[in-house]
Amino acid sequence: MQIRTITLFILCVSFLMACGSTPYRDDYAQHVKLQHTQQLNEASLTMALADVDIVETRGLYSQKDEMSGSGIMYDGSAGLAGMLVQIGAHAAMVNSGRDDKLSAQQMQANRNIGLLTDKMAGRSISSLLAANTSFVNAEEADSNTISIKPIFFSNAKMSRLSLKLVASLPNTSPKANLKKSPLRYQNMVHIYSPMPDTNDSHLLDISQAELEQIYSSLLNTALTIVKHDVTGKYNVEGNKTKTFILPQDFRNTVIRGRLADENCEYKIVKNLRNWFIVIPKDKEEVLASANADLGTCQS
Repeated sequence: MQIRTITLFILCVSFLMACGSTPYRDDYAQHVKLQHTQQLNEASLTMALADVDIVETRGLYSQKDEMSGSGIMYDGSAGLAGMLVQIGAHAAMVNSGRDDKLSAQQMQANRNIGLLTDKMAGRSISSLLAANTSFVNAEEADSNTISIKPIFFSNAKMSRLSLKLVASLPNTSPKANLKKSPLRYQNMVHIYSPMPDTNDSHLLDISQAELEQIYSSLLNTALTIVKHDVTGKYNVEGNKTKTFILPQDFRNTVIRGRLADENCEYKIVKNLRNWFIVIPKDKEEVLASANADLGTCQS
């Protein structure tokens, strides 16, 4: 009887852990470090889309998923194992409710930027790429083809864009356990366009060509960062962890990480999750960088 109780307890704990896990999101990437001996030659690498060749823009929203609590009374007559099952069932319902709430918030955020998504409807990602980008179809991909998934985001005012780009390389080692380690590299670049001068719906007021140029600039800057990462051009080992401030609409975001690189427009920070967070410089920093003639400005 005691063994059965212990077994049930272990199963219930496992169930609770599963219920409390973070649901999968396609704009999230667990960092997989590319080994030094596997770094690519930029001349030989290519890129391919992980999904359809259509620009996707989502609305930003607050991802707070707290659910209003209420007192729960559990029936103790079934013993410890029975009580654990009840707790597990309640946790599963709470977790499902959180997911439903987040989904509803995302749908509403997408509706809020409907005028912007209409302007970019049907635009292809490949049309935004720089001319020197080695881009292939999925059927032509090889072991040096980086799979990319870019997702653009707009604030509710439609005045500022950002981009999350997930990049990965398949694990091609003959000794690799592909079920356990399907990738030999994965990372994410999160880049923000500069803060607008006004609170107006700036992205709706500019021309179609200007709008697409903003999308293109974010995408190509992110791809350059990925190329530099997989070819070993970033080395942050000797850099100290610092605090960086990312200007946001209502409340600035504090980012802890190490400076990987900077140019006339951006600071490229490798945060504590090893993602690249690309922070636009303010006007004074841009002027100072230009005067310092860094020589690394990206178009």
